[in-house]
Amino acid sequence: MRGVLALFLLALALPAFGQAVQRETNIRPKIGLVLGGGGALGLSHVGVIQRLEEEGIFADIVVGTSIGAVVGATYTSGYSGPELSVLVDDLDWKNMFVDASHRSRLNFRRKQDDVDFPIRLKIGIDQDGLKLPRGAIEGQKLYFELTRLINARNPGARFSNLNRPFKAIATNLENKQTVVLSDGDLTRAVFASMAVPGLLAPVQIGDRLLVDGGLANNLPVSIARAMGADIIIAVDLSRPLKTADEIGNVFDVVEQIVNFVTLQQTEIEIDNLSEVDILVRPDLSGFSPAGFERGRELITVGRDAINAVLPQIRTLVETMQASEPAPVVLANLANPRIAAIHLDNQTNTADALIWANLTAKAGEIFDEEKLAKDITDLYGYDLFGRVDYRLEERADGTHLHLSLQEQSVGDDFLRFGFSVQSNFENEGTFSAQASFTRRNLNTLGAEWRSVLRIGNSPAFGTEWYQPLDARQTWFVSAGADIGRTNFSLFDADNISIGQLRLDQLSVNAALGKTLGRFGEIRVGANHSWNSIERSVGFVGFADQRISSTDVFASLQIDTFDSLAFPSSGWSGNLVIDASVAGDFDAFEDRTLSFSLSRVFPFAGGNLLPRIQAGLALDEPVDGIGEQSLGGFLNLSGLAPSSRLGNHSALASLVWYRPITAPTGLISYPLYLGFSLEAGNVFDRLDDIRLANFTTAGSIFLGAPTPIGPVYLAGGVTEDGNTSVYLFVGQTF
Repeated sequence: MRGVLALFLLALALPAFGQAVQRETNIRPKIGLVLGGGGALGLSHVGVIQRLEEEGIFADIVVGTSIGAVVGATYTSGYSGPELSVLVDDLDWKNMFVDASHRSRLNFRRKQDDVDFPIRLKIGIDQDGLKLPRGAIEGQKLYFELTRLINARNPGARFSNLNRPFKAIATNLENKQTVVLSDGDLTRAVFASMAVPGLLAPVQIGDRLLVDGGLANNLPVSIARAMGADIIIAVDLSRPLKTADEIGNVFDVVEQIVNFVTLQQTEIEIDNLSEVDILVRPDLSGFSPAGFERGRELITVGRDAINAVLPQIRTLVETMQASEPAPVVLANLANPRIAAIHLDNQTNTADALIWANLTAKAGEIFDEEKLAKDITDLYGYDLFGRVDYRLEERADGTHLHLSLQEQSVGDDFLRFGFSVQSNFENEGTFSAQASFTRRNLNTLGAEWRSVLRIGNSPAFGTEWYQPLDARQTWFVSAGADIGRTNFSLFDADNISIGQLRLDQLSVNAALGKTLGRFGEIRVGANHSWNSIERSVGFVGFADQRISSTDVFASLQIDTFDSLAFPSSGWSGNLVIDASVAGDFDAFEDRTLSFSLSRVFPFAGGNLLPRIQAGLALDEPVDGIGEQSLGGFLNLSGLAPSSRLGNHSALASLVWYRPITAPTGLISYPLYLGFSLEAGNVFDRLDDIRLANFTTAGSIFLGAPTPIGPVYLAGGVTEDGNTSVYLFVGQTF
C-alpha cells in the first residue's frame, strides 16, 4: 500500500515540478546519475544505463564512487549503454588484480626468482627500517586497462574531453574527508576512487593521499545536487549487514566492518533524496563484491532494477515532454602520429634501459598494442611499481608521456620462501630461506643478492650480478657459497641405515647472456672445498676432504606460464662440469646433467612429460655417488633421496586438472593429478638399461597458494614400496 501511495504522489509531483522549472527557466530539468561503489556489484550499473537509454533517458550529470567511477568515466568518455558491455566482455577482471606480468613476458632472471621464492611479498629496507607495501598490489594491469579503455574514446584521458560533467569521489587517507575529483588526469582519478585499502596502494594526487571513495561517500547524491542536478537517479549497491551466522571467516569480518563505515553516510545521502528523485536498488543477493566473473549476470540484474521502477522512469520521461536526444558520442578517432615521447622516470633505474625496451618511436603512428607490449616488457624487469602512459595534444601534434613509478618497497628488499617434504615415516626435509637484494647499484643496473637458508641443509650465499649493456642482455656474475647438506642412506627395504654430512665452501665467476625472455647461457669457473663426514651410523667411515677447481657451461630454458601448475611451455637445463685442478687431474672428474619437460592440454587437463639424467662421465672407483632419486614425482613411493649412485635417469608423465574453480579474487583452485614414473640410479654407465629401471606412480591433490604450491600425495613402486607425502614447494 505504501508503495502504491508513493507512486501516486510521485506521479503528481513530477509534472508540477517540471512545469515549475519550465516556467522559471524555460529549460528542462537536469538529470543527475549517481553510481555507488561495491566492487564487482558495480557491473550492474551497465545494465542500469542500458535500460535508461532504451527508455530515452540520458543523464546530464554523472557522479561515481569506486566501481561507479569506472563506469561513469567510461560512459561520459563517449561509450553508449550497449557499448559499456566492454567492461564485462573485454576486461579480464580476475587477472587485472594480479600485478605480476605473464611469465612469458618476465625478464629471465626474474623468472628464476620464483623458483626459490614463490612468496611474492617484498619487505623494503631503508634508513628508517622495514617498509611494507602500501597495498597487496600496485595495480599495474588495472591501471593500464583503464587507460586503454578510456583513451579509446577520450584521447589523453582528460576530464576536459568528457561529453558531460562527471566527478569521481575519493577519500583523503589523512582525515577521511570526501575528495571530489573533476579535472586533470581522468584515469588517475578513477584509480584513486577505487583504491581499496589493503588491496590497492593509495594514489597521490597533489598533496593528498587518496583511497577508495566508498569510505567517505559511497552514494554521492549531495555532490550531484551541488553540480546542478534537478532530478537524481541514484543506484545504491549497499547490501544488508551480515548476521552472526553469515560471518564465517576473516573476509566476512572485514566486509562487515567496511559496511559499518559505508552504510552510515549512504543512509544520510538517501534521506536527502526528494520525492522527485528515483532510488534504484539492484537485487544483489547471491553476488559478491569480488565476483567479477559474473559480470553478464550483473548486467541483467541492473536491467531488472530499472524494470522494477519503470513506472517512475516513464512518468519522468512524460514530464520532460521530450526526451533529450542521445549525447554526441566521441568518434573512435584514428590513431594519431606521435610527435614526441617523454619519460617521467621516478625511479633509480637508468633511462637507457627504458629507451632500449621501447619500440614506439616519435614520428610513427601511435600503436597501442605495441605500446602495451613495451610496457609489459618493462614491467617484467620487476623494477617498477607501475608503468603507465597518457597522450597529450599540443600545437605540434600528439605527445606520448610515459610515467614510471618506483616500487613502494624501494630497491633494497627482503624476500622469503620455504619448502617442506615429508613421507610421514622415515624421512623429511624442511628449508626456509630469506634473500636480501640491493638493485640499481650503478647505471647499468647492478644487483647484489645474499641468501640465507636454514633447515636440513643450511647455507649462505652471496652474488654480484652486473649487466653489461642497457637491455641487460650480457652480464657477469661473481659469488660465494657455504653450506651443509645432511643426507641419509637407505637399504633395499627403503629403511634408513645412516646419515652423512657434506660441508662445502665455494667461490665462482661467470659470463652469461640472456636468450630473450626464454633462456640463459653461462660459462664460468668454480672452486670448492668439500668435507664428507659421518653424522649417524657408519662407524669407521673415513672422513673425506676434497678440493676442486672446475669449469662449467650451462643452458637454461623456461617458457612455463606457471611454476605451480603450468598449462603451456617448456622447461629444461643442460650443465657440463669438468675439473681442471685440485684433488683431480685435469678433466678427470666430468659430469653432465640435463632435464627437459613440456606441458600441453590433454584430456581436459594438462599432460607434462619429463626426462632427466645426471651422469658422472668419469666413474669414481669408490664412493657413494652424487646422484639421487626418491620422493614425490622422483620415484614416488620411495623416501626422498633414498637412492644414491654415480648416475641417475628418470622419465615421467604427470597429468593434472582443476577440480574446483576460483570463486573470487582471493581463492585457489584444487587440482587432482597422477603420475607414471620410471628410472633408477646406477653405479656404472653400462647399467643404464630399461631392464634396470624401477617403475612407480602417484596420485595427488594440489593447490597453488601464496606460499607456493602445496601437494598431498600417495606413491607406490613396482616393488611395493609406498609413501604418503606432504610437499610444499616448486615441483615442475
